[in-house]
Amino acid sequence: MLASRPNPNAPVNFTFSTSRIGRTAYGVDYDLMETLVGLRGEVPGRDWTWDVYGSYGRTDASERTSGLGRCRGLEHPHQRGRRGRLDLPGGFNPFIPAALESTPGQEACFNYLNRTLSEETELTQQIVEGSLQGSLLDLPAGRLRFALSQLPPQHVRL
Repeated sequence: MLASRPNPNAPVNFTFSTSRIGRTAYGVDYDLMETLVGLRGEVPGRDWTWDVYGSYGRTDASERTSGLGRCRGLEHPHQRGRRGRLDLPGGFNPFIPAALESTPGQEACFNYLNRTLSEETELTQQIVEGSLQGSLLDLPAGRLRFALSQLPPQHVRL
């Protein structure tokens, strides 16, 4: 077929979608834990109030994606692997319309070209906060009030 072109030696462009390797499958698992503890009170003999709370949270995420193409494998599926000749019974046929994973005789090619990516993520958060508020003194226009809040340095680990 290539020899019948006006210029049989002209370059040939070939496009191959990696979706032909197999369907892309996604898997995501999350484990989430959040705790919150707080106290609230009044300062005796004053109109002052206080609040203190602490919070701890943790999220574990696991993500997997398969059906992705191994690009180097697409370039040279017929060449030798690290341990000798690749064993791809039936060879690699880029012209079949169906995905490799569902084509009889193409299981070895699918296993060779398919890649599964995994990502594990762990997030933790710890917060402790306190506040104090109340009146300081009386002024002609009303009471002078204050509010103090303390947030210690945060530790967030990704």
